Amino acid sequence: ASLGSSEAERLCAVLRDLQSSGTAIVYVSHRLKEIETLADRAAVLRDGRTAGVLHRGEISRDRLVQLMVGRPITPAAARDSTRGAAAPTENAAARLRVERIRTGRYPAADVSLDVHAGEVLGVAGLIGAGRSELAEAIWGVGTRAGGRLLLDDEPLAIDSPRDAIRAGICLVPEDRRGRGVVGAMSVRENLTLPALGSYARLGIVRRAAETRAAAEIATALAVKAPSIEA
Repeated sequence: ASLGSSEAERLCAVLRDLQSSGTAIVYVSHRLKEIETLADRAAVLRDGRTAGVLHRGEISRDRLVQLMVGRPITPAAARDSTRGAAAPTENAAARLRVERIRTGRYPAADVSLDVHAGEVLGVAGLIGAGRSELAEAIWGVGTRAGGRLLLDDEPLAIDSPRDAIRAGICLVPEDRRGRGVVGAMSVRENLTLPALGSYARLGIVRRAAETRAAAEIATALAVKAPSIEA
């Protein structure tokens, strides 16, 4: 549940009280601090299988994360994840520039930011602060009340998701079930939908080409499904 820190601590206190009375508890959580605090034994699942079991003296955040992702996570590994891209520096030119973007929801407030090659930029804020609206405005969804976008210092004319995709900008929506897939369509159709024109001729989808592309994407992204026709 979406509990604040004080509510979570109250829950932990209740669990400790139950534990002291001899009650056995199975506690499922992504909050690693709570697992470290509460668990006598921790079992980690990855891809539907048991990745490992740790006992009281072995449980630590680093060991839990290693079992969860299947490899040690170190600062060096984090740098390697850019796949050879140079680490961003303060003097390096930004690849993507967002200049004074104003959204339809907050037309009086503007946001500017730069994203460099190999950089992951996080945008934080409370629910309703405008994070989603900013991402959607960059991607051409909803109303953009002002501002401009530049890619490698060239202005971008993005008025729709199709424009953004052509520019190489993709959006992974927070509501993946509601806005990230078309539930009535197959895995194959969802995988190829953003670039459907690549698998069509004269407006007719070439099924064989679409199926080959979907299979390659599903393999590359380790899509969990019985088949691409599911």
